[in-house]
Amino acid sequence: RAGAVFTQNVSGFEQRKLGMLNGAHSCLAYAGLLAGHTFVHQAVADPDVKALASGVMDEAAAILPVPLQAGAQAYKAELFARFANPFLHHKLRQIAMDGTLKVPIRILATQVNRKRHGLESPACDAVVAAYGQFIKAECAAGRQIEDPNSKALKQWLTQDSDMRTFLQELA
Repeated sequence: RAGAVFTQNVSGFEQRKLGMLNGAHSCLAYAGLLAGHTFVHQAVADPDVKALASGVMDEAAAILPVPLQAGAQAYKAELFARFANPFLHHKLRQIAMDGTLKVPIRILATQVNRKRHGLESPACDAVVAAYGQFIKAECAAGRQIEDPNSKALKQWLTQDSDMRTFLQELA
């Protein structure tokens, strides 16, 4: 009655959480910080940032196992309601930390899976680009990059490589 789901296989639920919830969180963090926001609820209130996060969720939802696709839009609505709560004070900088560990499993995995299905991933592409812009902005502002691969990220700044290629090579 409370909504608990018993299953023999959690992989689809894990894929949904990583792609929709965590992917949107990373999107909100990088795009939100670049837009000047501090908290998740502020980023969600920005129509451009919210639209991008919505696109990330839709791209992730489209490749979920069929039984989970049916409830994906309801899950998306629940997530946006949670993200919009101004009393949570969830800082975007906290989510933005450790991007070299988070972006591959939250965003690149969705892109790889969509490519297998012959699908483009424009929203996920935009998040990877926003992550690269975020790293550039942090370094330009003289702030320390909170990431276990911060040295490699600083080196990336001197190379002629896009962020997606960098993250794939890092893995």
